[in-house]
Amino acid sequence: MFNIDEWQSALTPFLKAIDADQAEVIASAKAIGATRFANNAISQNQDEDTLSLRLRVIKDGRQGVASGNSLEPDALKAMAARALNAAALDQANPDLLPMISEQPKYQSVNSFDADTAEASATQRADIVGAQIAKVKAAGFEAAGLLKSGATACAMFNSNGVQAAYQRSLASITMSAFADEGQTEALQDGSSMTLAGLDAERVGNDVVERCRRARGAKPIAAGAYDVVLEEAALSDLMLFLSWLGFNSLAHSEGRSGLAGKLGEQVFHKDFSLWSDPYHEAQQGCPFDMEGFPTQGLHLVDQGVVKQLPHDRRTASKMGEANTGHGNQQPD
Repeated sequence: MFNIDEWQSALTPFLKAIDADQAEVIASAKAIGATRFANNAISQNQDEDTLSLRLRVIKDGRQGVASGNSLEPDALKAMAARALNAAALDQANPDLLPMISEQPKYQSVNSFDADTAEASATQRADIVGAQIAKVKAAGFEAAGLLKSGATACAMFNSNGVQAAYQRSLASITMSAFADEGQTEALQDGSSMTLAGLDAERVGNDVVERCRRARGAKPIAAGAYDVVLEEAALSDLMLFLSWLGFNSLAHSEGRSGLAGKLGEQVFHKDFSLWSDPYHEAQQGCPFDMEGFPTQGLHLVDQGVVKQLPHDRRTASKMGEANTGHGNQQPD
């Protein structure tokens, strides 16, 4: 599994040795096992274990970025040379912000389960096999994907600031087919732990949905009352977050919610939070610049209440940095 201490041991002296005013590395890693199945049988087991490095340097008011995937000294030196060459070609930017210089204290999150991170293909096969048997017994064909593993992200800079986050994950996406593929049902589920993944519910749902979907007929166009499932609602919230609550878009007048802070925009029964510390979320407690991420009450009973900010939009709009910065330059 991830050895963040090893990352620190390799990257801290490397950053201090770079001939730049400031430097930072963002290390991202994943170790994911995937079990695919189709036609009521497991068709593939795959394991992916990767490390990605992104180096940013600032020198004489210019910045450069380079990437790599190795902690070996020669590979790190080559990455530094590429970043410095890129910075030399950049135009000097008087508005370029310095990297974070004081070590913050980050709120702890309970986001990692070792058993899930180290789950084997056999464990995944047992879960998949039980759900395939259920679909097959109903006379349908099962297909889908079960994943388990973990991801990690860490930030180190030449000012001595560092942050690290690990997250375990388990997910299943499953379809049931009938009538030679003319009828299909789909369901998925996810959890931070393999033990908490409710694959039984997913299997039961696709069987029931496939039964109900048989013989489906077109209906006339019109206005219908509908109940959105979590997956559909999450898509709506995703685009609302990207486009509606993008503070840069607000400052430039591009957001549909621009100029509407404090106004009743949504139904009074609708409230929206962004909280990485919620027990069901356990998200990353820092942004990609190393600043602590704050929980936000975006909508309160239909009223647009808060926006997420990084240092740039906070300064531009006269607000506080909420720790929602992207990798720079973004």
